[in-house]
Amino acid sequence: MNTTLNTTSYKLKAELSDKGTALYIHTTSHQETEALLKLTSIGAIPVEVKDPITRVQGSIWAPELDMLDPADLLEGFGAEGVTAVFRPPRGPKAILYLTFSGSSLPDRVTAGYLSYRTRLAVPKPRRCRRCQNYGHGEAQCRGSGRHLTTDCTATHPACPPCGGSHEASHRDCPKWLQEMQIATLIHRQRMPPKQARAVANRDVGFPAPAPRREPAEVQ
Repeated sequence: MNTTLNTTSYKLKAELSDKGTALYIHTTSHQETEALLKLTSIGAIPVEVKDPITRVQGSIWAPELDMLDPADLLEGFGAEGVTAVFRPPRGPKAILYLTFSGSSLPDRVTAGYLSYRTRLAVPKPRRCRRCQNYGHGEAQCRGSGRHLTTDCTATHPACPPCGGSHEASHRDCPKWLQEMQIATLIHRQRMPPKQARAVANRDVGFPAPAPRREPAEVQ
């Protein structure tokens, strides 16, 4: 069931859970989210407000830091609330992914006298390299006929997740697009995972945009 909640300042979309015991409210800005998280009642009804996101990941474009080890960067970013720093093994070394505790992504982070704009990052879906299905890794795989991608001897590609005639890693795979939409709904719209999957099952979606390359600002 969908409805629209109107308040003095906001017009929000709300969706009732399948069991009818929870109300999911979709916000359009960080300010709306922060205001709702402070609610203790709606009218005369006491409410408990929970944010489904307990950590958030952002990306920065920092060519000035491309020679530094992520472990050293983590120590330097510690005061910014960063709990992990990751540099992809492939692609530009200037891209850094920073994990923050909590549900709010700061607009900027600083490293010495440099300031970098952060951009919300949507993690790629986890795909097993043995059975090629999503949601687990090789160590947890219990699929039949499993083998590593590098050990595959098939002459024609076949995608186990969707059944198509392409490799499971193909970025046009409908299942990949669906899993990316689920991740996008969870991290960009803060939709609970179960609800995000239900939405994605109705409409195969879109991949998240690549991190924007923002120059550093000297403070």
